[in-house]
Amino acid sequence: YSVILWNLESQEAIEVLDDHDGAVNAVALLDDGRKALSVSDDGTLWLWDLQTAQLLHVFTGHSGKIAGVAVSPDGRLAASAGWDQTVRLWDLEARRELFVLDEHQSNVNAVAFSPDGRRLLTGSYASTLRYFEIPADGGRPRLLRVMEGHDFGVNALAFLPDGKRALFASVEETVRLWDLDSG
Repeated sequence: YSVILWNLESQEAIEVLDDHDGAVNAVALLDDGRKALSVSDDGTLWLWDLQTAQLLHVFTGHSGKIAGVAVSPDGRLAASAGWDQTVRLWDLEARRELFVLDEHQSNVNAVAFSPDGRRLLTGSYASTLRYFEIPADGGRPRLLRVMEGHDFGVNALAFLPDGKRALFASVEETVRLWDLDSG
C-alpha cells in the first residue's frame, strides 16, 4: 500500500507514502525524478511530488487493479495497464483521462512508450501484444499491429533504444525480441 523513497547510500527510507487503498504494483518517475506516478490494486494512479512528499492528484477511471504504468519521454502523457482489460492514456498537465484503449480481451499487465513518444506497446495476460501509433495532433492512438507468439501472459516489455524493436517477458520464463515493423 506504500511507495517508499529511499536514500540509496544510507539505505534508509526518506519518505513513506502510504495512502493507497491497495497494493502498489508499479511506479514511474517524471520531471527528472521530482515527481512519481504510482498505480495500485485500488484502480487508481497517484501523482506525487517527491520533494515535498505531497499527493498532487488522484487519477480514477479503471474498474480494477492497475498492473503497470509508463510516462512518455516528454513527461506529458501517462499510460496505465489495467485488469479491467483496458489501457488508459492520461494528460499529466491537464490531469485528465484522454483515451480508453479497449482492444485487449484480457487483463493488461504492461505498457511502454517508444523513445520518441510516438508509439505505445501493451502486453496482456492473454499473451497478446498490441502496438499503437500516437498521432502528433493528439488524436486517438491507432492500433498498428497485434502480435502473438508467447504461450502465456506478457508481464514486462521495453523498447530498445532504436524504437524499432522491443523485448517482451512472459510467464513462460522467456524473453523475446520482436521486430515491430514486421511483427
